[in-house]
Amino acid sequence: NRADYVRENKKLAVKPPPPPEPEVPQNGVFLTKSYTPEGARDQLMRNPNGLLIYADEIASVLGGQGKYSAGKGAAASEMGLLLQFYDGGPYPWLRAGDRSVTVPNWKASFPAGTTESKLREVLRSHDDGFLQRQLLCNARAAVPGIDAEPDAKALAWHEKVCANLQAMRNGAVTVLKFSPEAVELYREFEQKVDKLVASELYVPAMRSCLQR
Repeated sequence: NRADYVRENKKLAVKPPPPPEPEVPQNGVFLTKSYTPEGARDQLMRNPNGLLIYADEIASVLGGQGKYSAGKGAAASEMGLLLQFYDGGPYPWLRAGDRSVTVPNWKASFPAGTTESKLREVLRSHDDGFLQRQLLCNARAAVPGIDAEPDAKALAWHEKVCANLQAMRNGAVTVLKFSPEAVELYREFEQKVDKLVASELYVPAMRSCLQR
């Protein structure tokens, strides 16, 4: 009868569920020497453990924010992405005219060099907390004519730390336990930083960075 006919046709009209989205392949790339927000997004989709973005000059990274993006406030928006690298965590990528995805872990580190004059420019032009999120190291000037022998023990520890970091996968919670010697070194370092913060050797922005 007609009722059976209509019922059977409704069953045939039901669309099958869409196939599950394929998993994003892990490509094992942890280091890049160029940075754009879109490039970092694509790499971090494949590297939930984070990314290492190397830059010869940190001022060039900061000065390039919003340079190739259209729209008012592009520089501030991209600067916000840099600041979010510090904390990491899932980040919903929602931009007009671009695909929408959720980056599993928006986490990256920026090893970079600079000079004292460039550092002063950064301090004057960026009071958004970027510098306060960095670990500043003052390298000693090279001595002409003297080549230092590599520290074999330091190199071995470096390779061990890199191997341990590489082994941290799948978002597992890892507890890092420091030796008593490491804790003592940290306390000495903390005391030195407190003295520098209390002194008048640095401009307020630098003291704020040290406090961070």
